[in-house]
Amino acid sequence: MKEIRLGILGFGSIGKSLVNIIQENHTRIMKEYGIDLIIKRIYSEEKETIKEYKSKGLFITDNMEEVIFGERIDIVCEALEEKEAEFVNKHIIRTFKGKRPMIISSSKALASDIKEVIKAMSDNKVDIRYDACVGGGIPVAKVLETAFTGDKIIGIGGIFSDVKTSYYSISEDEKNTSFNFIDYETMSQLVILALYGMNTVIDLKNMKIDPVSIPDEADIKGCKQLGYAVKEMGILHKINNDLFYYIGAVAVNTKDILANISQKDCLIFLEGEKYGKLEFLSQNMGEIQTALAMFDDLINLLTLKRNKNPVKIDINEMPPKKKLDGKYIFSIPWYDGIKEFITAISLEDNIPIENMFKLEKRLFLETKKVSWDIKEEFTRHLMEEGVQIKIAIPVFS
Repeated sequence: MKEIRLGILGFGSIGKSLVNIIQENHTRIMKEYGIDLIIKRIYSEEKETIKEYKSKGLFITDNMEEVIFGERIDIVCEALEEKEAEFVNKHIIRTFKGKRPMIISSSKALASDIKEVIKAMSDNKVDIRYDACVGGGIPVAKVLETAFTGDKIIGIGGIFSDVKTSYYSISEDEKNTSFNFIDYETMSQLVILALYGMNTVIDLKNMKIDPVSIPDEADIKGCKQLGYAVKEMGILHKINNDLFYYIGAVAVNTKDILANISQKDCLIFLEGEKYGKLEFLSQNMGEIQTALAMFDDLINLLTLKRNKNPVKIDINEMPPKKKLDGKYIFSIPWYDGIKEFITAISLEDNIPIENMFKLEKRLFLETKKVSWDIKEEFTRHLMEEGVQIKIAIPVFS
């Protein structure tokens, strides 16, 4: 029987769920794998929690050092869900320097300084599992290690959060910061997927959202009349030696599976140069699903030999460029003469218009397929002419 001693950083809803799952499956894991999982130390700052669970026989401490550098701890599980990304990232790196592998749950923490994480992994020859922090527990790491062996990934993307639920269910005072939070989550997951799917490091600071890709309720109504739902999406495409990205709202045909992704769901796609697209859907994301994914990561770390070297040494550091060709939907405040004015500018800029109509106090126009550069030039031209653009979002297909 092999003893594996665990340290758990964080004892909020995810940490508690993980402990419950470990305890519930303890006997089965012993029988099936010959592994005795022992929860050696748990870090928590809540004094009442420490008091309560110590009485239940768990070794809980408010000293993080006892988990990261404590004797006889083999693996550290990060469940610091309430902490700032930079704080968690620092302690991920410190754990690697302590020669301990990690199970990660925070995408923002892992992505906030991913280059330093990789260096710490490489220098200390330790491993990481990250399925719990990408796509609501979709086992994408396992796919990246076992699929596309005869191909290369040229596209990665997905819906990591729901625009309407995430943005419109909150107060006016919270909207700007909340939408930025959603963007940060999407960016973080793309950074992680780019590293493990494309062997490419992206600095989060080099990724931005378009100011004209944040819809309001009137914009969503206009898109609906055109037959589209609005979703928050992140997309990466690698073309030759360039990496292109888009993060923000997209219009999706209401008949498409993407349009029916609920606020609790997540969808990730991986696109191979020859393979085409593989799509993965995770439903009902939450703390339990994250904890289950962490437990899967833990067992896989202990029982499965990786097909690929987990420590990325020869990685490409590539600044991404914003770009997404395709159809675009524009929303512009209505005033007398605006339709004729927009028509004239679209003809001047060679922008083919497929639909144009007024809804309430907005003019909506849908272009035919155009390049990103042409769309950007059209947008600049309108703004130079004093036209206020509410949204200019792509149609995703």
